Amino acid sequence: MIPVLSSSTSPVGYVVTGIPSFDALNQYYSIKSYRPLFGHLYHTRSDSDQFMERHKAWGGFHLWLEVIVDDKTDIIDAVMQFSALSEVDFAEPEYRKRLVINDAKFNSANLVISNENEPEGALDA
Repeated sequence: MIPVLSSSTSPVGYVVTGIPSFDALNQYYSIKSYRPLFGHLYHTRSDSDQFMERHKAWGGFHLWLEVIVDDKTDIIDAVMQFSALSEVDFAEPEYRKRLVINDAKFNSANLVISNENEPEGALDA
């Protein structure tokens, strides 16, 4: 699936690609695996090979990879180092958001949407 890169951790504890510049960073950052960003589309149905062929035709989307790193990795530093490689056209961190609710009135089991200015039950959902 990944034409150039091995996609999983080798016995040495990091991905070995055979490309010295990648392997040096893979070892330094303990890269666990590379996953095709759109890989989930390639194995969904019996005719899903067409998705990879389209991604190849559209300019290399099949080469867009998600790099899996250790939790302790300095992501910004790793992105900068990978961006500096001549084999890499583009690298950016994936920003993830999560909802944090710090409100004693919020009950996730029974979510109620209301307006404080209206009497209880007056809001049509």
